[in-house]
Amino acid sequence: MRPPLSPQAFVAQSRAAFLAGPSAGATASATVWVGNVAGDLDTIVSAVCAAYCRQVQGAEPASRQHVPLVPFPRPDFRLRQDACLLFRHCGFDFDSEGAVESLLYFPDEAAAPAEAWRGAGALSVALTDHNRLAEHFAASLGDVVVEVIDHHSDERAHLSSSGGARLIDTSAGSACSLVSELLPPDPPHLLCVLLLGAIAADTRGFDAAQQKFVGRDVAAVRRLMALLSAADVGGGGEAGEAGAGEVGAGEAGVGRAEVEAAAADLRGAALPAAAAVGGAATFGELAARLLDARYDVSSLDARAGELEVGVCAVFVPLRELIARAGGGGGRSGVDVLFALSAEDRAAGGSGLKGVSVVPLTPGGRGAAAALASALEAAPEGLPPSLASQPLFVKQQLGTDGFGIGFEDADAASGLRVSPLRNAVSRKTFLPTVLHFAEQHQQAASGRGC
Repeated sequence: MRPPLSPQAFVAQSRAAFLAGPSAGATASATVWVGNVAGDLDTIVSAVCAAYCRQVQGAEPASRQHVPLVPFPRPDFRLRQDACLLFRHCGFDFDSEGAVESLLYFPDEAAAPAEAWRGAGALSVALTDHNRLAEHFAASLGDVVVEVIDHHSDERAHLSSSGGARLIDTSAGSACSLVSELLPPDPPHLLCVLLLGAIAADTRGFDAAQQKFVGRDVAAVRRLMALLSAADVGGGGEAGEAGAGEVGAGEAGVGRAEVEAAAADLRGAALPAAAAVGGAATFGELAARLLDARYDVSSLDARAGELEVGVCAVFVPLRELIARAGGGGGRSGVDVLFALSAEDRAAGGSGLKGVSVVPLTPGGRGAAAALASALEAAPEGLPPSLASQPLFVKQQLGTDGFGIGFEDADAASGLRVSPLRNAVSRKTFLPTVLHFAEQHQQAASGRGC
């Protein structure tokens, strides 16, 4: 019996086939699997694993190539340090820019070959971790959406093209919990590790205080842990199948207390050796390792032309951040640094989140001022490609903006601070900053906006 295709080999094969185009070989059509524009861990892993499952289970796998697509440029992968930690653990090779080498990135790599596939009438799209294709993706990939796997509110888009191929459970904590139900018999253990890591991060390791899980998530983790445990001892997939039914896929007929009890057991359960990401010993620790990496500020920067911009999230209120920083500070290699801070619930605090901006190089001062002004003016200047995204709509950024009004906190360093609307998250703030940074760089280079 032929061994299953490894996840590493699959992503390399799918990328090569897509870049080669429809006339280069036996591949007659391609389905691109893409997650939401925020590009978080759940989005990346769900696209990779769903594409893998559909590829190996396809009736004619040689004629249709399923292709996972990363929904941001290659240099931005290093901004997702949780993804870097998980994919490195799973043995993926990284390039000099800190990105998984064999994945396909949008738009820098996928947009041009997509034209050839569309011209041949051979390109379709499948969505994970969201259920409405973004306008800029549709413009490049087309709007033939043939499948949806998601855990967000159903916007009822693409009903005619996707038909009944819509797996949407708004109660689930992670899209990867749903994708895990597509696993083939005896799946590669690294595929299970990818899914388990994404579910751990999204459900906060079944932390009872945060309540980001339901029975379907618990069932997914139980099955993945059993599959990995069987792999540890050299067994097959039977243990995973037996364990999956102990907590129902949903909560119908299963009380919340039973779900929480099962989740508590799994939170403290010892991880199979293959899933010990970052040295984690339990499922709860796996979530902690990945979430710690998510907020690692050492690589959270992005380039807009010659301008390096950093965006990090910290877990202290703005006034405490300023006190700790002593009014400013530097970080090598970044021109402008933004820091999102926690809500200030202490006596006399604003009760709001905060944002600070500081230039870290002489050339960064002008950029910091321009970016601050653009953020203050939002929603003016916010492009439709961002404002129309579900998370932007949910946070009302297209109507209410960010609620930013910067004030000087330290004249010497150029540190400026502002309250921030509590609804705003790094998933919307980062792409907005990068958009305004690109506009500033274009204006500075004389190309206009």
